[in-house]
Parts: sequence; structure tokens; C-alpha cells
Amino acid sequence: MFNKLTGTLLITASSFSIVSAVEKIKWIFICFNLIYVVLAVSVFSFSAETVGRLMLSILSMLVAFSYQCRWCFDASRNVLIQFHGFKLGRKSIYSLQQQDVDYSIIKNIELKEVHNTYKVILHVKESQQAPFPEPISILLKVKQHKLPTLVQQCRKELMSQGINVVGQFDSVSRKDWPTFSSVPLDQDTVKAFIGIKLFNDPIKLQYPVTLFMLPLPRQYFHQVWASSYISFMAALFILYSSHNIVAGIVVALFGVAVSAVRRKLICDKHYTQGISNPNEIVISENSLVIPRV
Repeated sequence: MFNKLTGTLLITASSFSIVSAVEKIKWIFICFNLIYVVLAVSVFSFSAETVGRLMLSILSMLVAFSYQCRWCFDASRNVLIQFHGFKLGRKSIYSLQQQDVDYSIIKNIELKEVHNTYKVILHVKESQQAPFPEPISILLKVKQHKLPTLVQQCRKELMSQGINVVGQFDSVSRKDWPTFSSVPLDQDTVKAFIGIKLFNDPIKLQYPVTLFMLPLPRQYFHQVWASSYISFMAALFILYSSHNIVAGIVVALFGVAVSAVRRKLICDKHYTQGISNPNEIVISENSLVIPRV
């Protein structure tokens, strides 16, 4: 049955599912399309164009209805199925991301409030071959007055399947933004800045850099732009003497192109001296490593 109190839990005889906040957004889209269909049938005059729009709207509702982003705890197989894709009933139509996690490697399921968002976090045992490099989470959208009911039912269902549950969205297990201090750079902080993550990919902490786009050292400035100076003076002389605009533009552009090539050669040589990874910006909790800085 579908839990109407929280709108987040889906309980059947052999399984227990936690529906993510991302999936629940689909009901807004379905409601708007349903209103349009009702108005089109009752008010609008039927034509080939109207019928086509109705069919497209109905098809869109079916696609949205089949969209799922949830965790399903299958008690019959003792397996947690993390599914993100499109499914009708038990038949998968298209999977964007799917992972089966055996109950035996689950350390615990944590209920935690992270930066004003409610999350259910999966922790796996360190001694086992973990399917994920780090804990993976699912984002919930729950109203404050419905939290006690959700926590009670969630803990009851998970513990009945032998899964250890820690935390309960309270002040003890809460991770807040600090008021008068810096924020540590971790997965939760970065994801909070980005917004809703549709996928649980780890945040990138290394970014490739085009050395040509890095700031040009001051001592090389005139050396790089010398060819441009000469070409601009030559272009002005051509315009003054022969009034040939095309020739002047070609000469000026040629000088700029030579400066661009010289800039690339100088930057490649300058930023690769004594550095093992010169083309990456590396971010850590304590430092920000930029080439040559």
C-alpha cells in the first residue's frame, strides 16, 4: 500500500521502498498535464492539431508516471535495489542507474539531516568488497510535522528486515551550516551548493586546465604581444598609404595569430616547470592547488 501520511514510503507484502524527492516532483508535472487534458476534452474544439497535442500530453504523463528514483528493500531476496529510471510495475523499461546491494554487506542505514535536507544514507561494511567508494544517499522531501511518522515506520520496516538503523533526523544526528566559521569542503557541502543531484556520482575534486587560458606572467607580456604591435603599425601604414581595408585587416589578424601561438608556447613552458600534473586544479579540504601557484 502507499503511505498517504508521508508520501515517501511504499510498503508491500514482500518489499519496502523509499521514494526520493526527485521522483516526487513528477506528480507536479502529471497534475498540470492532467488539467490540460481535462480542459482540452471539455472546452476545446477537436481538430487534428488538438488531438495530436492530447496524445503527446497523455504520452508525457505515462512517461512521467513510469519514472522512478527509489530504494527498494526486497525481503524475499535480502537485497537492496537502488533504481533510477523508468519502470511500469515490476518491468524495467529503461535504467539510468541500478545497483543491487546484498543485506550482508550493509553496515547500517542512517537517517540524517544534512544542511537542511533530509537524507537516508547507506553505509557498507569496511571489511567487505564495497560496491561504492563512499556512502551513498537518497534525498527526501518531507514536511516537518510528518517526520515522526516517517521515522517510526521507516525504522520499523528496516529493523524487521534485520537492517541496523541509526539516527532519526534529530539534533544529535544533524549536520548544520556553521554560523561564524568556514565550511569544510566535503561531498555534502559541495552537493548542497550544486542543488539536487540526480545521480550519486562523487563530486570531482580535480579539474583539467587549459594552460593557454591561465594568466600570462608579467615578464612575458610585451614579448608575446610584440608581433601584434608590429602588425598593427603595418596595418595603419597600409590604410594610410593605399586605403586598402582588407589588406590592413589581414595584416592585423596575422599579428594577433602569431601572438596567440607565442602565448601558448610560453604558457606551456612556464606552467610545466617542476610540476608533475601541470594541467589540473586539485581541491582538498585544506588547500587549493593551481598550476604554478
